Amino acid sequence: MTVKEVIESLQLKVFTGEQGLDNQVESGYTSDQLSEIMGYADAGRMWITLQTYKNIMAIASLKELSAG
Repeated sequence: MTVKEVIESLQLKVFTGEQGLDNQVESGYTSDQLSEIMGYADAGRMWITLQTYKNIMAIASLKELSAG
């Protein structure tokens, strides 16, 4: 499934990162702890969090997550 398909099926809104809509989503990871994501999230996962600050996108990019 792609990020775009997840967005459409859940009726979500994209705020940034439209260039990543074709990324494949292998699974998901839910956490609000940045250190946990840095330590345990694998590439290809979609990160679900309530956090909204700039470091979210930096860590998602660093870990090669499908979406954050």
